[in-house]
Amino acid sequence: MGGCELTALLEFQDGTCPWYYVMIPNADWPASGTEPSIVFRYPDESKGLFTNGITLPARGTTNEFWIAYAGAPDNKSPPSATVCQDWSLQTNSYFVYTANPGPGCAGSAVTVDPCAPPQPNGYHTVHFRYIWAGQKTFTMFPKPEFMPKWIEMEVNSGSALKVICWREQDRPWFECPVPDSSFVSGATWRAVDKLHDPEWNTVAPRPFPSTAKDYWLRWYYGKPDIPRTTDPPNFKFFDYYPDGTNGDWSATGVWNDSMCAPKPPATAVTVGFGNGAWFPYTKSQYKYPYGLSLAYVYPQANQAAVQDLLNAFTWERYGLWKQNWVKYDNDACGTGTAMVWSDNPSATVSEGLGYGMAITAGIGDKDLLGKLWLFVRHYLSQSAKKYCGGLMGWEWHTPADCRPLDSPCDASAGDSCGGIGDSAFDGDVDIAIGLVYAALQWPNDNPPQSTITWQQAAIDWLTKMECEVDAAYDGQYNYPSIGDTDSKDCSGQPGKPCVYAAKQDIKIRLDYYPPGYFRVFGDFLAAKLGSSATAGNGQTHHDFWYRTAQTDYKMIEQCYDSGANPGLVGDVGSIANPCASSNGGTYEELRALWRVGIDAAWFGNNTTLPENTANSSTHYAQKSQMQAKIDNSQDFFTNFYKKNPVVTNANRFSSICDGLNGTGAVTNCDPALGHNSYTVNMGMCSYVSLFNDGGATTSQIRREAIEEAVTTTIQNDHYFQESLGVYSILFLTGNFPNPVSYSGL
Repeated sequence: MGGCELTALLEFQDGTCPWYYVMIPNADWPASGTEPSIVFRYPDESKGLFTNGITLPARGTTNEFWIAYAGAPDNKSPPSATVCQDWSLQTNSYFVYTANPGPGCAGSAVTVDPCAPPQPNGYHTVHFRYIWAGQKTFTMFPKPEFMPKWIEMEVNSGSALKVICWREQDRPWFECPVPDSSFVSGATWRAVDKLHDPEWNTVAPRPFPSTAKDYWLRWYYGKPDIPRTTDPPNFKFFDYYPDGTNGDWSATGVWNDSMCAPKPPATAVTVGFGNGAWFPYTKSQYKYPYGLSLAYVYPQANQAAVQDLLNAFTWERYGLWKQNWVKYDNDACGTGTAMVWSDNPSATVSEGLGYGMAITAGIGDKDLLGKLWLFVRHYLSQSAKKYCGGLMGWEWHTPADCRPLDSPCDASAGDSCGGIGDSAFDGDVDIAIGLVYAALQWPNDNPPQSTITWQQAAIDWLTKMECEVDAAYDGQYNYPSIGDTDSKDCSGQPGKPCVYAAKQDIKIRLDYYPPGYFRVFGDFLAAKLGSSATAGNGQTHHDFWYRTAQTDYKMIEQCYDSGANPGLVGDVGSIANPCASSNGGTYEELRALWRVGIDAAWFGNNTTLPENTANSSTHYAQKSQMQAKIDNSQDFFTNFYKKNPVVTNANRFSSICDGLNGTGAVTNCDPALGHNSYTVNMGMCSYVSLFNDGGATTSQIRREAIEEAVTTTIQNDHYFQESLGVYSILFLTGNFPNPVSYSGL
């Protein structure tokens, strides 16, 4: 120092103290003015180990300082690391403290929060949550053995600064000490895991806060390697520890962070609407009759905390979905209306209104549910003079498409009907379950601008939907269609409405049909109209819908002979061959697994159902049709990684993509593309029920299922995947019960 060589001595001679002390004359360290520098050398000069000059602060009135190394290791560790990056020669790798930052020695212990160690004067900590499961894949649940000990944060505030961030215990969080001078307008950040070749990074520089304080920086929305320029951002800065609110993410792993101090938000985060809404369903200790929230795959001591955080996660994702995909008033059908819009096609589809009404009713957003329902009532399909009496037209483009309230399209009155104004069964059926939820949560309330209750609205809609089910084809089964106009006999027009005809085949889309919902419809109508009330074909409403559910499984059994993979379904087919197009891709068809997964959790305990009696499967000995389908789906997804390998220690489901078709073949399967809630969560719904593929489906596999579903729900950034993400995460977290049984009807 200043041309003077000084000897540093170990403070406590028992090998446990990492501190050396050196006495510096005041003459060589002025109290103000010039800031001197100091170089540390290893005594054995042949080793060539030394630091660059470390600038010391002006001494002022302080007589004692601590200098600590905060850089990364110079050695090659792990084997994939770049050799000898000489971090110890970088001046910003050393911090100067005015108090002992810990540990203390010789009986003078210094208590240090291992997740928020003290920073030198003029620094604040940015905590970064690790995101990587591979070069192109991401996770909210990285395992300790998968994470490095340190990463780098590049902060550019006019000059580039490489900040070394050390892992906080076994948390997926890394503490990054950033000088206050870097918190300026226009500053950017980028995170880098240097211990891979090529390195893993967050790609583009992103905005950095301009106010110097402690932050927690967490992946928030969309694919983190595709920078967003609109709200919500890929990453979000919190001024509190977000993993410890409404449950604790540490309950999902062994983080060894019990000594870390809590950093709660200034205002508590609340979950749920109140207003008589059921969500979150754990308030009543609800469990599916034949399944569980996947929070229950964690150790028993952690389950309550995991459930709380999954409830909060569902609530957060619902708010983002609502922000991104719901439009109101003049963008819909006028004051008090709302619609769910789609980015592909750029329009509103009845499927989206169905998702919206099911989601809002399930989570208890009564206000938005009423606005969505009011929109539906402004775009009803053809009247009972010809078809079903006014379900929802399947595609809407502009407010000019809106019709007078509660007025079905009537061609005989000069309306332009047909085409995109006709209904689609998948939209109608999800609207229907939303109405049943509303009817049972708020039984005495009326929807907006309505003289009837939610209960009557549900009854009217369900009885109209019976017109979309073909009970005439063979007189034995009830075949749900693809919409209210497909393949009907209109020879009786104009005096009689169009009807299904015996032996007249219709189009089939198995992903449209939720057998569990069908049984709920039957139970609801029987309870409200009486057990002897009948549908148009003479069956009681109860038997009509239960037979429709049975028919769905009958067609699933047919698909085992079609070339479709037993764990999947094919594309659009017919009554004669429901999975006719097994090579047609799975862009929408995976929804069938989600719908059957819900049914298995709701009704898997009912072995009196024909489709759930032992040996009812004609293809899988001793299994029911329901069990066979769930077991096959579990088997397909559990072993998918063998077809498309994952990175070592990554989640087995992290390589799923949209590069597959109904045969189960995998082609050009890049998980950087098409890894979202559509391709992942739909299959993960097979893991909620108690069926377990003959014992092959373990708790660990179910745990990986919920963890990958949570990860992909964050990654969604398009209408289709995000809507299905929120819808499915409600179910996966135990928050989408059978509304009839939950209400005690």
